[in-house]
Amino acid sequence: MANYNALLLVTAVLLAASVVIVGELSKPIVNGSLVKIAQINGNPQKFVNQTVSLEGTLRVSGSYWENGVFYLDDNGSGLEVFPWAPLEVYRPQDCANCTAPATMMQYIDKKLLVSGLLREMPNDYYNAAAGLWVSNGTKYVFSVSDARIIG
Repeated sequence: MANYNALLLVTAVLLAASVVIVGELSKPIVNGSLVKIAQINGNPQKFVNQTVSLEGTLRVSGSYWENGVFYLDDNGSGLEVFPWAPLEVYRPQDCANCTAPATMMQYIDKKLLVSGLLREMPNDYYNAAAGLWVSNGTKYVFSVSDARIIG
């Protein structure tokens, strides 16, 4: 009888732990403060090199395959993001049941919760007609460390 009670107790503890773990896995990870993109655009220096979380829909301007720029859109406020996943994944023909990592294409037009750092970068570009690099001040790009589809 004592072994049966001990087994019931262990089962109950494991079941309770699994409910807590599953509950935690279903929650989106928020690293740092959850801020609006408009707040960052309004005062980017405040957020440079700070860990924050953002919500927005991933968009791409230009061609996905040729120099496309990824950005998060939150009701008209946009912020450029570095790609955090590959653009494409090669899958050998003999690997039909293999699981491939997510690509950026799977995130486009989806509402996301992302965490990461805001980076300050030079906004330089190459003027091919003049044959030289042109400095155009500073730009801010979000470096994603975690991304979850939330809608």
